[in-house]
Amino acid sequence: MTAGKAASQAGHAFLDSFLNASYADQDSYRLKHIGGTKVVLGVDSEARLREIYNNALKLGLPASLIEDDGIATAAGIGPAPRNMIRPLTKRLSLM
Repeated sequence: MTAGKAASQAGHAFLDSFLNASYADQDSYRLKHIGGTKVVLGVDSEARLREIYNNALKLGLPASLIEDDGIATAAGIGPAPRNMIRPLTKRLSLM
């Protein structure tokens, strides 16, 4: 995927995940972080992306999976405290 496509998919994933969060989590994110932290990480396969997304859901985190023609291209997790997201993403590299 091109850099532009990846950026677009990441944007979709962030917004969808944010909108899936509770109003309390949305407000906390807006008030505490004034824009919040966003990190874009890479995965080595679609299967790994789906695994991380599913694990986020199992933990009760707001999450979103973006698909393009049935292929998972991005996942958004949060807003949530870093210590809740980090166990899912600690082995991933920055994109």
